[in-house]
Amino acid sequence: MTDARGSEVVDVVEEIPRGSLNKYEYDAAASDPHFTEVKDIVDIAPHRLREIETFLATYEILQGVETQVVGWRGVEAAWGVIRSCRQAAKGSKEAM
Repeated sequence: MTDARGSEVVDVVEEIPRGSLNKYEYDAAASDPHFTEVKDIVDIAPHRLREIETFLATYEILQGVETQVVGWRGVEAAWGVIRSCRQAAKGSKEAM
């Protein structure tokens, strides 16, 4: 299922920098021919997932923050994060 940007939502990866949980949605660009068959995390090569985890950890290290990548949670968890963010955004607009 694609999101509002036309990307295929694949998964969400979680990490813990500064003691709080961060969640990053991982999408596959629907218009990119390299990702036409990607519909779920199992469609992505394990080395690619490690590259993403390494990028997230390195980004935090460069900011002087130790982090722990918790792991991938699945496409349903990713959509849960999206729904939660949309609800929070809707609530903040209503509060204005």
